[in-house]
Amino acid sequence: MPPKSLADADAADGLLRLNFGYPDQDAYAEIVDVLTEERVARRLSVADRTLWSDEPVAEADLSWISAPSATDLASDIESLRSRVVAEGLDVVVLIADDGTAPGARLAAGQTALTVIDGFDPEQIEAALDGDLGRTLLVAQSSADSDLVTAVLGAFESTMTEAGIDFPSRVVAVAPSQSELGRRARNDTFRAAFDADGSLAGAFGALGPYGLVAAGLAGADIRRLLSDAASVEPDLQTDSADNPALRLGALLGMAHWRHTDKVVVADNASGVPELSGWVAQLIAESTGKSDVGLLPVAVRGVRSPGFADAGADATVAFLGEPDDSPQPTSGLGVSVAGPAGAQVLVWQYALAVTARMIGVGPFEQQLVALESAGEPQELVSDGAAVVYGDPHHFRGVRTAAEALDVLIRQVPDYGYLGVLAYLGGGDGADRVRDAVADATGIQTAVGRGSGMLDALGSYFALGRDNGAVLILTAAADVDVPTGNGTFGHAEVALARGAHGVLNDRRRPALRLHLADRHGAIDDLITTIHQQLSREVR
Repeated sequence: MPPKSLADADAADGLLRLNFGYPDQDAYAEIVDVLTEERVARRLSVADRTLWSDEPVAEADLSWISAPSATDLASDIESLRSRVVAEGLDVVVLIADDGTAPGARLAAGQTALTVIDGFDPEQIEAALDGDLGRTLLVAQSSADSDLVTAVLGAFESTMTEAGIDFPSRVVAVAPSQSELGRRARNDTFRAAFDADGSLAGAFGALGPYGLVAAGLAGADIRRLLSDAASVEPDLQTDSADNPALRLGALLGMAHWRHTDKVVVADNASGVPELSGWVAQLIAESTGKSDVGLLPVAVRGVRSPGFADAGADATVAFLGEPDDSPQPTSGLGVSVAGPAGAQVLVWQYALAVTARMIGVGPFEQQLVALESAGEPQELVSDGAAVVYGDPHHFRGVRTAAEALDVLIRQVPDYGYLGVLAYLGGGDGADRVRDAVADATGIQTAVGRGSGMLDALGSYFALGRDNGAVLILTAAADVDVPTGNGTFGHAEVALARGAHGVLNDRRRPALRLHLADRHGAIDDLITTIHQQLSREVR
């Protein structure tokens, strides 16, 4: 049969509208039929722990399935919010590690929520300089976290000096037996929400890690859960019309066809932060054991990598599709609907895709930043200090030459990863766009934190067909605990990530920029001048 394009609508009923494009209708229909015959949707809905292998997954790994009905959690959050707002605490700062931040950002939507999810000095300084008299802190982690400990220490010092009772300003979201959970009890924090550490990533978006900070900031978390619950019956039915089965089948088929990138663009979805969360979910659930789908989150449908997607990419519109050219692969999808519905359909779909790929979707495999060796300084050319393996970058004299060598190590239909320790600005996305535009290589951005984030973990553990550019920059704020500076801690994490990539024999280069503003502009200029599509 002829291929099906995204222009041919096959939308689901209710809150969700999905359209699919695929090069072989018969092959796609056969996959959906097999998933239906194997009762995958029903087995998932009843938390069948053997859906991915003969060895059952942990029962807690599947607790996300019941999250839409967790209205008691929403009530507890709303009750606490009413009390803190009555006291004038209407500025919420989330301190998060272990991949819990993207779900909270998504749940917050348009609601103001300050997020600290790394050691970025400028980000931390801005939060410390805020109106602390109105500030409530939400600290969350799935396990012991140097990041959360250090940032809480900074706030404790600053608030205490200002005469503020620090424990009364902190809400903890953590396993009860973790260091943070115990501290919440011992130091009598304002409140503590017990959270299962196994759901700290994208599958926990509708649980405490996603909802507490967003709800305390004023987001309509009850609507989020209600919209998820509304689409739940459609996702749990073994039918060829099940949108999650269809989406999961498309992504699984893409992986089987070696179309191993999923380029994600928001197209007026109405759900802020959705693309970052979807990227986290795809990387986290599939990128392990040297296989997986690499999510490439871009800023829009006209961005390089989406508008010119090649044979190695599936395009995913968040929102309705438009008249963008069909990707060479013929694989595409659009998903439109409110936030809660989007979260649940993507979660169900990626659980299905992981089954097709043959990996466990809930094995987060966050990579501890410990390495056998530290990459060497190769050259300093004023704008940047260059670090890398001398064996791979022998003889380079400038950062531009080192970049050229790195790009040439990307195989045909491979990828470049940008692992950025640059805070919350758009510098990393601008570098991504420049590389993708100059080279035609699919380029994905990961954010540096206390552990490698989902994208960073993919760079280390997913399919081995890429190279990684690590970006750090000069900036500093003292850590009040006296254990150094946040800037030093951030660079130490970047060094650890670089070492892990080297240990895994993944080509990697680190540029330590002279500053994080003007140097980004200079780097982008260098990329356009030094690199070209000829390096492919």
